[in-house]
Amino acid sequence: MKTTSRILLFATLLLLCAAASIQAEEGRIPIFEPVELSGADANGQFVVTRDIAGSAGLRTIAFLGTGVEEVDLDLNGFTLSSPPGTDLVVFASELRRFTIRNGSLRATAGVANGTLGVLATGTDHRAIVTNVNVVGGYGVALVGVTSFVVRDNVVTEANNGILISTSNVARATGVAEGNVIRDATISGLAVTAGAGGLRSARVVNNQIDQDGSGINLMAAEGLVFEGNTFVGGGGVLLSLCPGARVVGNVIQDAVFDPAFGFGGGLRLASSPSALVQGNTITNGDEGLVVLTSKNCLILENVTTSSAAHGIHLLSAAQGHLEGNLANDNAGFGIFVDGGSSGVRIGGNSATGN
Repeated sequence: MKTTSRILLFATLLLLCAAASIQAEEGRIPIFEPVELSGADANGQFVVTRDIAGSAGLRTIAFLGTGVEEVDLDLNGFTLSSPPGTDLVVFASELRRFTIRNGSLRATAGVANGTLGVLATGTDHRAIVTNVNVVGGYGVALVGVTSFVVRDNVVTEANNGILISTSNVARATGVAEGNVIRDATISGLAVTAGAGGLRSARVVNNQIDQDGSGINLMAAEGLVFEGNTFVGGGGVLLSLCPGARVVGNVIQDAVFDPAFGFGGGLRLASSPSALVQGNTITNGDEGLVVLTSKNCLILENVTTSSAAHGIHLLSAAQGHLEGNLANDNAGFGIFVDGGSSGVRIGGNSATGN
């Protein structure tokens, strides 16, 4: 009996030592209640160790003040929640790099509650947001980033799903990939370049199903917009995106959005030398519109059952349309306006328009 007790005691001590060793090896700081950290105390690796409910008017977790340079926040599978008007996770404007991952943020659903899910504002952030489930509030808002990785997140019933605005002081790049956005009230996914510019960003394999304005990407040079699925809402606008690669996207049941003055399909504006290939646009208020964009390749797209023209070129010089299918649209299958010149057209099919 004594031998058995000694063995059990020895095994318990081994487990405790192992746990202590793991904690020391990880070197992470536990978070188990609402907290605002500032200065040097806000730097480092943090891990949430339980579900945390915020209080009215107070941020659930915040990293604030000068001296905050790098934060890694592992939600560790737990949920942060808050009442209306209470922000969930806020990062300081001086922060240089942050990561938030692996958990849930839950606000009261609805447009008017004022709650921010993930908020970072500044001039030179490097942001990583992965595997986070956000419900309600304002979703994910990254302002002033110079690089971003927003991957495999789920945002539902938010005001804005994912909003990214890049730095005014340095050229930015980044990737938004594999995100699912449902029922965003205003915008599903919006990426806008600051004065520093945005180059070679990738927006790929995202799924958006909503009632808001849809996808709005602006001033992204060399953008790769590929493999995204969009159902409902206001459609897709890509503006000021020279050299964009717009390939293999599916857009259906999109409607014109009077608040923004566009919508209902896929619209490419002021984006010369773009490749628009293999996209499918069905049952929208408009089909594929290429506006004031020259030297674009428009290849092998399918536009059907649009309430307007299937493919519409406006002031789009030196374009090339080939292998497109435009059937059963309310307007023309393919319409090139008088302001477009030097457009080559061949091998397309347009019936029932």
